[in-house]
Amino acid sequence: HCSPSPLLALTTARPHHCSITSLEHAVSLLGSVSGLLTSQFEEHLEAALMAASALLASFGKVIADTRRSAGMAANGAGMDLAAEERLGRCNACYNAFDDIYRKLGPLASNKSRLRQPAGDLRSDLRKTLGLSG
Repeated sequence: HCSPSPLLALTTARPHHCSITSLEHAVSLLGSVSGLLTSQFEEHLEAALMAASALLASFGKVIADTRRSAGMAANGAGMDLAAEERLGRCNACYNAFDDIYRKLGPLASNKSRLRQPAGDLRSDLRKTLGLSG
Protein backbone atom coordinates (compact mmCIF):
# COMPACT_ATOMS: atom_id res chain seq x y z
CA HIS A 1 0.00 0.00 0.00
CA CYS A 2 1.16 3.53 -0.65
CA SER A 3 2.12 5.97 2.07
CA PRO A 4 -0.23 8.88 2.84
CA SER A 5 2.69 11.00 4.07
CA PRO A 6 2.77 13.35 1.03
CA LEU A 7 -0.84 14.29 1.81
CA LEU A 8 0.09 14.97 5.42
CA ALA A 9 3.03 17.14 4.42
CA LEU A 10 0.77 19.26 2.24
CA THR A 11 -1.99 19.68 4.78
CA THR A 12 0.07 20.35 7.87
CA ALA A 13 1.75 23.34 6.22
CA ARG A 14 -1.28 25.52 6.87
CA PRO A 15 -1.55 28.66 4.80
CA HIS A 16 -1.74 31.96 6.64
CA HIS A 17 -4.36 33.20 4.24
CA CYS A 18 -6.75 31.51 1.86
CA SER A 19 -6.22 32.56 -1.71
CA ILE A 20 -8.12 31.33 -4.74
CA THR A 21 -5.34 28.87 -5.54
CA SER A 22 -5.44 27.55 -1.98
CA LEU A 23 -9.15 26.80 -2.25
CA GLU A 24 -8.50 25.01 -5.54
CA HIS A 25 -5.83 22.90 -3.87
CA ALA A 26 -8.13 22.24 -0.92
CA VAL A 27 -10.78 20.76 -3.23
CA SER A 28 -8.20 18.40 -4.71
CA LEU A 29 -6.76 17.42 -1.33
CA LEU A 30 -10.22 16.82 0.12
CA GLY A 31 -10.88 14.31 -2.66
CA SER A 32 -7.72 12.43 -1.68
CA VAL A 33 -8.67 12.57 1.98
CA SER A 34 -12.09 11.14 1.20
CA GLY A 35 -10.47 8.31 -0.73
CA LEU A 36 -8.18 7.47 2.18
CA LEU A 37 -11.22 7.11 4.45
CA THR A 38 -12.20 3.98 2.54
CA SER A 39 -8.83 2.33 3.11
CA GLN A 40 -8.46 -0.87 5.10
CA PHE A 41 -5.18 0.42 6.55
CA GLU A 42 -5.35 2.24 9.87
CA GLU A 43 -2.33 4.38 8.91
CA HIS A 44 -4.30 5.75 5.95
CA LEU A 45 -7.37 6.40 8.08
CA GLU A 46 -5.27 8.26 10.64
CA ALA A 47 -3.62 10.34 7.91
CA ALA A 48 -7.03 11.16 6.46
CA LEU A 49 -8.33 12.31 9.85
CA MET A 50 -5.28 14.51 10.41
CA ALA A 51 -5.45 15.96 6.91
CA ALA A 52 -9.19 16.64 7.08
CA SER A 53 -8.75 18.35 10.46
CA ALA A 54 -5.93 20.51 9.12
CA LEU A 55 -7.94 21.46 6.02
CA LEU A 56 -11.01 22.28 8.11
CA ALA A 57 -8.90 24.46 10.42
CA SER A 58 -7.39 26.27 7.43
CA PHE A 59 -10.47 26.68 5.23
CA GLY A 60 -13.59 26.01 7.28
CA LYS A 61 -14.26 29.61 8.30
CA VAL A 62 -13.68 30.91 4.76
CA ILE A 63 -16.03 28.29 3.35
CA ALA A 64 -18.75 28.99 5.91
CA ASP A 65 -18.43 32.78 5.65
CA THR A 66 -18.42 32.77 1.84
CA ARG A 67 -21.49 30.54 1.67
CA ARG A 68 -23.30 32.67 4.28
CA SER A 69 -22.43 35.91 2.43
CA ALA A 70 -23.63 34.45 -0.86
CA GLY A 71 -26.95 33.60 0.76
CA MET A 72 -27.37 37.18 1.89
CA ALA A 73 -26.26 38.53 -1.50
CA ALA A 74 -28.87 36.35 -3.22
CA ASN A 75 -31.51 38.46 -1.50
CA GLY A 76 -29.98 41.71 -2.72
CA ALA A 77 -27.73 42.72 -5.58
CA GLY A 78 -25.91 40.10 -7.66
CA MET A 79 -22.35 38.97 -7.02
CA ASP A 80 -19.40 39.79 -9.22
CA LEU A 81 -17.67 37.10 -11.27
CA ALA A 82 -14.76 36.66 -8.84
CA ALA A 83 -17.19 36.21 -5.94
CA GLU A 84 -19.16 33.64 -7.93
CA GLU A 85 -15.97 31.72 -8.71
CA ARG A 86 -14.91 31.80 -5.07
CA LEU A 87 -18.38 30.58 -4.04
CA GLY A 88 -18.05 27.73 -6.52
CA ARG A 89 -14.75 26.65 -4.96
CA CYS A 90 -16.20 26.99 -1.45
CA ASN A 91 -19.23 24.91 -2.43
CA ALA A 92 -16.94 22.23 -3.89
CA CYS A 93 -15.00 22.16 -0.60
CA TYR A 94 -18.26 22.05 1.38
CA ASN A 95 -19.49 19.10 -0.68
CA ALA A 96 -16.17 17.29 -0.19
CA PHE A 97 -16.34 17.90 3.57
CA ASP A 98 -19.92 16.59 3.52
CA ASP A 99 -18.68 13.39 1.84
CA ILE A 100 -15.96 13.07 4.48
CA TYR A 101 -18.54 13.70 7.23
CA ARG A 102 -20.70 10.83 5.99
CA LYS A 103 -17.70 8.47 5.78
CA LEU A 104 -16.71 9.32 9.35
CA GLY A 105 -19.94 7.92 10.81
CA PRO A 106 -18.89 4.25 10.86
CA LEU A 107 -15.36 5.12 12.00
CA ALA A 108 -16.71 7.25 14.86
CA SER A 109 -18.93 4.42 16.06
CA ASN A 110 -16.48 1.50 15.93
CA LYS A 111 -14.16 0.41 18.71
CA SER A 112 -10.82 1.32 17.11
CA ARG A 113 -8.38 3.83 18.55
CA LEU A 114 -9.54 6.25 15.83
CA ARG A 115 -13.08 6.39 17.22
CA GLN A 116 -12.44 9.53 19.29
CA PRO A 117 -10.58 11.54 16.60
CA ALA A 118 -13.26 10.62 14.04
CA GLY A 119 -16.01 11.72 16.44
CA ASP A 120 -14.17 14.95 17.21
CA LEU A 121 -13.81 15.73 13.50
CA ARG A 122 -17.52 15.06 12.92
CA SER A 123 -18.31 17.46 15.75
CA ASP A 124 -15.97 20.11 14.29
CA LEU A 125 -17.60 19.71 10.86
CA ARG A 126 -21.05 20.21 12.43
CA LYS A 127 -19.92 23.32 14.32
CA THR A 128 -17.92 24.92 11.51
CA LEU A 129 -19.92 24.05 8.42
CA GLY A 130 -23.30 23.03 9.84
CA LEU A 131 -23.07 19.50 8.48
CA SER A 132 -25.49 16.92 9.83
CA GLY A 133 -27.04 13.59 9.03
